[in-house]
Amino acid sequence: MAGSIRIGVVGCGYWGPNHIRVFSSLGRLGAKMAIAADRSEERLRHVAELYPWVRFETEAETVLRDKDLDAVVTFWNREASILYGFTAEEAIGRPLRALHAADLSDADYGRLLARVRAGKPTESTSERRKKSGETVRVSIKTTPLIDAQGRVTGEITLARDITLLHRTEEALRSAQAMLEAKVAAIAESNRSLAATVRQLEAFHHNGEALSRMAELLQACSERNEAYAVVRETAAELFP
Repeated sequence: MAGSIRIGVVGCGYWGPNHIRVFSSLGRLGAKMAIAADRSEERLRHVAELYPWVRFETEAETVLRDKDLDAVVTFWNREASILYGFTAEEAIGRPLRALHAADLSDADYGRLLARVRAGKPTESTSERRKKSGETVRVSIKTTPLIDAQGRVTGEITLARDITLLHRTEEALRSAQAMLEAKVAAIAESNRSLAATVRQLEAFHHNGEALSRMAELLQACSERNEAYAVVRETAAELFP
């Protein structure tokens, strides 16, 4: 990935300095601890002395609205490891684009960050790539993390593997389409068969009419009688 990954931390209380310390140690992985926020100026002064290269703000919104920051994993449970193949050690502190969201376009990734900053719960389905390279279909439900002042501080994402369900639904749709095509073919075949039966019935009827005409012609003694028989038969065959 070109350039460094910029990380922001909201809250410099009990765990905040530890997060800043860990994220500040990720420089060799192409990450940069860029900005942190806390309402307490005393806390900010304390961590600023330890990490003078970090920019500090008193408003969380300043961090969340910084468009240069990346979505970084701060918690990774056992289920996430099973689903995506990354261990907690491999995932925590890394941006989503370095993990299972590596295939997202810049536009899609921008929408993802905008959604996180908006602080609205969402439900969707999408494709993600596992560590092995395998594509997995997931159902995603997100819930924003809101502090006591109503400010967005992060997001919890719950993902469920629905690959098998998705494949089953695709197979059912394919089978239904094939069935509908076969039913249409049978209906067309039945229409053709009905037309053939009508033609055969017409041939049979015409044959009987011609046979009767031949018998009547044999009984005719005059030309006018024969003409009359032919006209009657023609009227019957071609009404």
